Amino acid sequence: MKAVLKRIATVGLGISLVASPLQPAWNVLAKSPQNSMVYNNSSKLDESKTPPLSEDSLVIKYEKPLSALDHQRAGTFVIEKVDKLNYVVVKLKNKKNFQKAINSYRKNMKVLSVNQSVTYKANS
Repeated sequence: MKAVLKRIATVGLGISLVASPLQPAWNVLAKSPQNSMVYNNSSKLDESKTPPLSEDSLVIKYEKPLSALDHQRAGTFVIEKVDKLNYVVVKLKNKKNFQKAINSYRKNMKVLSVNQSVTYKANS
């Protein structure tokens, strides 16, 4: 009988030790009023009726620097270059060739990723 009680006590103590570090997190999550609120910062974009993604600019992350010829083949020109981060922001010469430009950069072996640029408005 003592052996059974020792095992029950050992298992109970083990479970309480394992669950105790998780208990404060559960309490904080359950009591947090922010948990039920959804963060919505799209009101500024909705007011101006601008799309969240640019229709004529791309952000490109590269492994090796791209040449002017690479950008010319894609039908773009450089707006901004961040050498330390290996990023370049380009703008399309013709918005109609948006998908062609993306495909051109994706085929380039120097390019790691191609994404649409996000539109933003600087606070003044």
